Amino acid sequence: MRTLLSLTETTRPILMNETRILDLVDLCYQALDCADTWQHFVAEACDMFQADACDFTVEDYNSGVATALGSVGFDPGFRVDYDIDFLGENGWIEQLKNLPLGRAFENQMEPEDFENSAYYNEWVRPQGFRHAIGALLDNSGARAIHFGLLRLRDRDMFERDDARLIDRVLPHMRRVVDLRGRLARIGAAEAAMQHLVESLQMPALLLDEDARLVEANTAAQEFLRAEEEMRVRRGVLRFRDREAELALGHALATAAHIELLAESPQRCEIVLRRRDLASPAMIIDVIPLRFGSSHGAQGPLSLVIITDPAASVDDTSAVLSQIWGLTPTEAKLSLALANGESLAAFSARLNMSIGTARWHLKNAEGKLGVSSIAALTAMVQGALRRP
Repeated sequence: MRTLLSLTETTRPILMNETRILDLVDLCYQALDCADTWQHFVAEACDMFQADACDFTVEDYNSGVATALGSVGFDPGFRVDYDIDFLGENGWIEQLKNLPLGRAFENQMEPEDFENSAYYNEWVRPQGFRHAIGALLDNSGARAIHFGLLRLRDRDMFERDDARLIDRVLPHMRRVVDLRGRLARIGAAEAAMQHLVESLQMPALLLDEDARLVEANTAAQEFLRAEEEMRVRRGVLRFRDREAELALGHALATAAHIELLAESPQRCEIVLRRRDLASPAMIIDVIPLRFGSSHGAQGPLSLVIITDPAASVDDTSAVLSQIWGLTPTEAKLSLALANGESLAAFSARLNMSIGTARWHLKNAEGKLGVSSIAALTAMVQGALRRP
């Protein structure tokens, strides 16, 4: 009996953490519909990790403004001072820029002279904070998106187990931030999700877990009438490419179950190749929706966005930017690698240091959801159908 009790007491925190991680992932996708959900997300994360403060912030270095998507535990007056005096001077964030995007950091990684910095002595220390953990989700040079939790100096430091749990949520945070950015560029990010499908200018559909069509916007209806690669048959979306159709089924099943989604943070993105190999492939984004069954569906729904590079974009690097949200340099680098050019040759051709080229490569890999040049090359070649 003592052994059974011991096992129960040992596993209870693990099960509790699993449940709360699923809740955080779910909140991420709710934030796709309503940005205000990030405040709830931040409060839940602060409580889960027993932090004294937490924020999820976009630092815009061009405007000199730091915008908190969600924030708890900070003195409001100090937040104003941060924009004025310390934007771009945060030692923790500067150290994060040496790491791959979306990787959690801890106190042990802070600069050696951190306690001598003005940021620490005039902003962190007066609020009583000392221990931190978090990550950069974006670092384009003009802006940085940062998620961080802090504890007071008389408390224990965060542990590596905390970082492992945070690492499970970060890919979902990055994906939602990226998707909201893409929607904002077409003027639809603030639309209620129930009306989002019709407001999109590109083909978009709502599908249930079994690929049954719930709703299609005007662009999708026109697209389906003209496109040979996909059809709606007996109410179900079908692809001519069997491999892509199987991938769609898997993506919809994963998106429908938050526990699967938490374990599979890679992008739910499908390459649909055309019969005409000279034309670039279509990219199918599968996005889980967390607003319930407001369309009368019996189960969870997914938003499916179709990106057809052949429809409106002629420049090849612009195709990559449209599909994955790459910067112009990231797109040019990805295309060069897909065409067989080495990283060193690319950096020399653009008069760029090899370190800077590697930085652009890491950012591009993060946006494509891959971790090697070979995987990036395969995805780019697949999208553009380059043998």
